[in-house]
Amino acid sequence: MQVASHYERAGDGFRLKEGPGIPKQSQILPRVIRLRDAPGYLGMDKNRFGVEVRPYVREARIGERGIAFDRLELDAWVDTYFERNARAPALQMPPKLTEQELSEWMEERSRAKSVEAWEKVRALVAKVHRTKPRDR
Repeated sequence: MQVASHYERAGDGFRLKEGPGIPKQSQILPRVIRLRDAPGYLGMDKNRFGVEVRPYVREARIGERGIAFDRLELDAWVDTYFERNARAPALQMPPKLTEQELSEWMEERSRAKSVEAWEKVRALVAKVHRTKPRDR
């Protein structure tokens, strides 16, 4: 089975080919990712990959000159990176929302940018700094 034939180069990485000749069940990500594709898989340039990722994941030789990485190790590196460097979203989405609840949640989120919400923020900042908010 030639899984690699279902992929095509796209920019710095690769993507699944589309078309009638490619059955959907064969669209499986490869377990091994070559050095030329690994930076694109992680969404970074090759220099950043070489400095920030490559020293922390195992690499394997493929043939005489090929170098490859385990996709699961690359995924684990990303998980660790996000645990250490990502910040929490400003608003947490409640789990398991119905369509109606999701719509209401989105409305509330958009209202957070309204003048009323900014007045609350200004009042809170003024309280923290022990000053009276300016009247507009």
